[in-house]
Amino acid sequence: MDLPELLASADAVSAARPATPSIPPAISDRDLGPRIVHALLPIPGKGGSDWAYAWVPIIGPATGGVVAGLAARAFT
Repeated sequence: MDLPELLASADAVSAARPATPSIPPAISDRDLGPRIVHALLPIPGKGGSDWAYAWVPIIGPATGGVVAGLAARAFT
């Protein structure tokens, strides 16, 4: 088990409820899923889905994971 897996396991075990670790998913289910549903549903008078910001919850965690993985390899 490398360092990132160990840290993720420690975070999952130390969470208040082991079934819900505090690590957010790579593709945020609290942002991307509702944004897609909002874009697809024909709701009268709805505003835009703000797709200009939609890349942040996807690219941010992915970039952080890559940086953390590279840092872990560099320091181990």
